[in-house]
Amino acid sequence: MKYLLTVILSIFLVGCAKAKTSDIVADVKDGVVYITNEINPTQGGAGTGFIVNDNQIVTNLHVVDGPGKISVYSDDSQRKYAATIVYKDFVADIAVLRLYEWELFEKNETPVNLSFGNSTVMNLGDRVIVIGHPWGLTWTVSEGIVSGKDRRPGQNPRFLFQVDANLFQGNSGGPIFNDRGQVICVSTLMLAMEGGSYGFCVPSDLVEKVLHDFNVFNEIRWRVMNVTAGLTDDGGSVILNEVESGGAADKAGIKKGDKVVAIHTPHNVPNGVKVTNPNDMITELAKLKGDEENISLLIDRNGELMMIDIKTNFRLSKDYTPDQAK
Repeated sequence: MKYLLTVILSIFLVGCAKAKTSDIVADVKDGVVYITNEINPTQGGAGTGFIVNDNQIVTNLHVVDGPGKISVYSDDSQRKYAATIVYKDFVADIAVLRLYEWELFEKNETPVNLSFGNSTVMNLGDRVIVIGHPWGLTWTVSEGIVSGKDRRPGQNPRFLFQVDANLFQGNSGGPIFNDRGQVICVSTLMLAMEGGSYGFCVPSDLVEKVLHDFNVFNEIRWRVMNVTAGLTDDGGSVILNEVESGGAADKAGIKKGDKVVAIHTPHNVPNGVKVTNPNDMITELAKLKGDEENISLLIDRNGELMMIDIKTNFRLSKDYTPDQAK
């Protein structure tokens, strides 16, 4: 297995052009795979995946879920390799595959392990590059920008990025790259309407959390504070409407009616993240790996600011109801 060495063409030099899309695609394409899920000779589906470690392939769960026969194809040939699901998480809509004949795949193809970038530092308007198989048009490349961040389609911890690059059926599970050829999102769904469409993807911070928990715990542990929150009547602050007795926040001294100003986690030091909406807290908690327990809340209690440390609890994916958006 060769590891991806992304080519950064003078991007550290002020005024120089960004890396060409064609150069990035050439570097990363051997880390992208085509996935089919054959239910019977006339029924099935197809999607995209990508290699992150030797014999560890990431895709969307909805691409491979069900009773079908899963096969993986490389860009270099039409050879088919049988695969199996080794882990799946319906909350994040992420599945991990393993090939039965990885050594043969390495021998015949030219696979590379793709690396993750930091999705949190992506800004609205940043360029993204998509490789996938929309409507079965294999090995299709599209380009666009990040057009929205931290969208939450349901009540689960999952949050999504929005991109204006074209994503359609068949793109699902495929990687979306930044200017350095790093995976910063995983294509997952689209919203099509008259005049165009928007794509949505699972940010790399969330995917890395799922892979970490899978590798360490063989389960996904979503950190929680055991509170419910909403906006104040004037909409200007986030207020804790309920604090579960004996829960993580209650044990830390958090009280019903406290207003949350900011949340501090290992992922947003040293400044924390300002909380203007309850989703801000959910998003920051969702990024925490299963063994990252400790956070701090900056709260306003009757006009007095105080920082309170909390040792969070966790819920498993089975404790949540699946989102309808896929």
